[in-house]
Amino acid sequence: MRSFPEHIHWFSWHTRISLELPIGFEEESEDEEAATAIYADDPDDDGNPTARVMARTIALPSEAPEDSFRRLASEAASMDGHTVIASHELEIDGLPAVRQLLRQYHEESEVIRHETYAQAANLVFTIIALTSADQQDEYLSAFDHAADTARFILTP
Repeated sequence: MRSFPEHIHWFSWHTRISLELPIGFEEESEDEEAATAIYADDPDDDGNPTARVMARTIALPSEAPEDSFRRLASEAASMDGHTVIASHELEIDGLPAVRQLLRQYHEESEVIRHETYAQAANLVFTIIALTSADQQDEYLSAFDHAADTARFILTP
């Protein structure tokens, strides 16, 4: 019996992040100047995605501390309207990382934010995934998979 892939590999030279997302996600936009790539899942093809994943690379000054990724994660978690559901440290692609799950209220709806931050030298790699609270059971394992399969390409 032949098995079919469940994920598609995505890569952006602008972010230097490669990751795997479930079949159905498509590239929504890419911004070279902001070093971001956004992928969206729109199962109904109605133009309103039920989940988004944004990969972004932030270049810090060369003298930035080696744990700047922790500070950025902490700042995101402490923003108004954000509540931390879970947070832990791990390693992704050989780099120390922070993964956190946040609840955010946005225009009378509850949004779940799955955030991963990792750092290599003065580059902080972020993977921020969003879905509505009522869709979280469907997407959280996909968001974990995307972050767990992330690779950070350090060539210029």
